[in-house]
Amino acid sequence: MDARLADLYAQVPQPNCKGLCADSCGPIDMNARERQRIRARGVTIPHHDDQLDQAAREGDYTCPALKDERCSVYADRPMICRLWGAAEAMACPHGCRPEGGLLSDGHGSMLLYESLALGAADADVIEQRRRQLQQRFADAEFRRAYREFVRRPTRLPSTQRQGGQAASG
Repeated sequence: MDARLADLYAQVPQPNCKGLCADSCGPIDMNARERQRIRARGVTIPHHDDQLDQAAREGDYTCPALKDERCSVYADRPMICRLWGAAEAMACPHGCRPEGGLLSDGHGSMLLYESLALGAADADVIEQRRRQLQQRFADAEFRRAYREFVRRPTRLPSTQRQGGQAASG
């Protein structure tokens, strides 16, 4: 599985990161092996559903891997994090870009899907989902809606929490 992950990761062009995007580290999903590697580095990232629940409940979610505004598990970060700044819909708002250009949303989504499918038991279901995803990204309206979804703010400014009152720690 590690070799297949390395092959998938190698397809993601790396942006010239300025280290300004810590506020973009919102709820993420990953496969079991990615989670295991991160846990081995001493960081436990909650299940995606739990992250979403926290974000909905508190109006905020900060990835536990962030230390001093930097990713503490950068070398072992999951596919979704590798795609940030490398795919069209996840272009860095600070201008960091890969030298060869951004991946198409379809290609980026397929890489994400393939990484999440690693270790899954039912190959027929995986193939069916892959074809559905490929078909969706062939639709321009779907690509537009996908870009809008991905570009939503992941964190609310503290002044928007608690009925317009700044949250206090």
